[in-house]
Amino acid sequence: PDQAFDYVILSQTLQETRHPLAVLREMLRVGRRAIVAFPNFGHWRVRLSMLTTGRAPKTRFFPYDWYDSNIHFLTVDDFEQLARQEGLAVERRFFLAGRRTVAWLTNLQAEVAVYLSRHGWRRRLACVLHCRWFIGAVCRERGRCPPCQHGGRLVGNI
Repeated sequence: PDQAFDYVILSQTLQETRHPLAVLREMLRVGRRAIVAFPNFGHWRVRLSMLTTGRAPKTRFFPYDWYDSNIHFLTVDDFEQLARQEGLAVERRFFLAGRRTVAWLTNLQAEVAVYLSRHGWRRRLACVLHCRWFIGAVCRERGRCPPCQHGGRLVGNI
């Protein structure tokens, strides 16, 4: 059911999914918030490895050869752009390099990125406008709103 969970967690597997965007959308359909952790392929060691070897990167967080996975190489900057594109509200970001946190140049220094996200205001505003003006009903956050595809339900008329 829609919005059935407070949190949906996807740790170290987003890059392995066949359709990562569909997975993120489904996470936020079934849960109010999503926690996503992934290896950052923008890390300086990955960049150096590709520069010096000319081959697909391998890291301690992703030790597989390119033919042993269906990987989507993503970076901190890639995920940030996707969050903006999808209208996600990023509530918290954590960037890790070994056992320490990274606060600056995160795309270059972080080995792992962790995001806590939810649907952003643009998505909710678009749904409210759609439901109010085109359907003549108020859209709530829970239930089902097929035209908006976000999980709201229509209650009453305006």
